[in-house]
Amino acid sequence: MYSFAFNLEDSDYLEFNKFHFETAPSHKRLERGALALMAIIVLAFYVRAVAQGANWLSMLISLIIVLGVVLLVFRFTSKPLTGLILKLQIASIKKDGKLPFGKNVRLTFDEDSFVESTEVAETKTKYASVEKVAKGKTAIYIYTGAMQAILLPLSAFENDEQQREFLNFINARVQPDFSTR
Repeated sequence: MYSFAFNLEDSDYLEFNKFHFETAPSHKRLERGALALMAIIVLAFYVRAVAQGANWLSMLISLIIVLGVVLLVFRFTSKPLTGLILKLQIASIKKDGKLPFGKNVRLTFDEDSFVESTEVAETKTKYASVEKVAKGKTAIYIYTGAMQAILLPLSAFENDEQQREFLNFINARVQPDFSTR
């Protein structure tokens, strides 16, 4: 059995949202779709220019340069922009009311289930309802829904060995789609 007591900060919630956004299959599809749409738009301009009599070779070189610049800008701005958007969303949610997590958390894991206790609620979850367990840079995320997870900061562990033992313990019970990032 395992028991952890820790405090969650806005930054922990932000890290979870970044982790989820960067690793979710739906994000990867969205990213590929956006890149494909950009390529189609640039290609349409190329075809139009060539049809109007522009030099096809100079237009092809221009097309390659424009696509390269667009891809570079997209690659280097998508993560920082995502982080900024998530920060703004968290600030907006905070302004409107409570964030969807408790600050003071106690997680207790036994053979059949685990209990998350906060200052305002207590939730018991059976391992069978866990969709996956994922380890990020700062926490272990126990997904109980497609976009919902219990956050267990890595700082809650005494050492790397305890972390490994816990992951073995929980993996033996939930049989998740375990991924490490």
